[in-house]
Amino acid sequence: YTYYQQYGESIFHFDLYRCESYEDVIRIWAEEILDRDDVICFIEWPEVLGDRYKPNYELRLSHIDDDSLRRVMIKKSKD
Repeated sequence: YTYYQQYGESIFHFDLYRCESYEDVIRIWAEEILDRDDVICFIEWPEVLGDRYKPNYELRLSHIDDDSLRRVMIKKSKD
């Protein structure tokens, strides 16, 4: 199981499902990535980050009618 995956030089996908506290985020060296201004991070289960990091955008995926269709909602976060 991996906590994050890097795609190319500047895109990271975090899955923080197994992080029980912010100390786990520190332990996996996520802060070093999240503090960078030159990367894009997609974060599943961001609740463990608390108020330390604010998203620029919120992306939500949901099922429509059956398992073959998805709805994608992208919303700019409030500053």
